[in-house]
Amino acid sequence: MDDININDENFTDMACIIKFILILDNSSKRLYSIYYTNDYNTLESQLDFELRLSKISSKYSVEKNDIDIFNYEKYNIICEISKEIAIFIGQDEDDNEILLSDFFSMFKTQLFNLVGEDLSREKILSHYKEIVMLIDEMVVGGIVLNLDEHSLYDRIKNSEKKQK
Repeated sequence: MDDININDENFTDMACIIKFILILDNSSKRLYSIYYTNDYNTLESQLDFELRLSKISSKYSVEKNDIDIFNYEKYNIICEISKEIAIFIGQDEDDNEILLSDFFSMFKTQLFNLVGEDLSREKILSHYKEIVMLIDEMVVGGIVLNLDEHSLYDRIKNSEKKQK
């Protein structure tokens, strides 16, 4: 059996590789962020990127709660902006947008399972630990490893029970 090399072009064509996941409030303040890239390796550069991204996304977003995919800097970015929060997930601009869209869809489904369909700042913060677990279960080192709806939900709920 051949070893898997994540730098192999065949691997990157079939794998969804995430560069960042951001959840910001409506004033562009960070609620959650994780970067799987060294492009923004300081807090200052991350916050600057998040502010720029918030500003540019307002140009792309037609209506609240619409999902938009756009290219910014060197990334494909999928985002959804609601009344109180914005979710941004990015990948390299040459990567497969369909895989990114599939990941985003499952992420949102699981997020709704955890906090309900009204994604508010308060709900994100009150379920912060579960959201971190969800992302850790879905993505390892930037590579999407789990999109199974039932196993994700079960693992997070079982982890919560063990901690109580």
